[in-house]
Amino acid sequence: WTVSTTPYGDGDLGTPGEANWDVSVDDKETLPSEMILLTAYPNPFNPTFDATFEIPYSGFVKLTVLNVLGQEEETLVDGFREVGRHSVEWQADRQSSGVYFLVLVYESGDLYEIDVLKLALLK
Repeated sequence: WTVSTTPYGDGDLGTPGEANWDVSVDDKETLPSEMILLTAYPNPFNPTFDATFEIPYSGFVKLTVLNVLGQEEETLVDGFREVGRHSVEWQADRQSSGVYFLVLVYESGDLYEIDVLKLALLK
């Protein structure tokens, strides 16, 4: 529809079927602009959790679980990953109850970021 001061039916402007507008749909996937350690779910957990992170550029990712002494319990991801969202699961069947830290190190070109998330294992 177009706006007109001409009465309805008294010319082409303002009459049905004379629309002058375009509709477009942007079907592009939104990519993250920075590294994000989204979550570890559930937290507290027993005995497994799912960790999800997003990276803005393809690059090297290392995701490790540390105990409260800073000792590495397990490496979940260690290598090149493509841009986008990634998920990983940790099975903590052999670990004791307590606090753990999920550490994400991301490197792509000049970009270097570290993110840490505190986890609680309850058995």
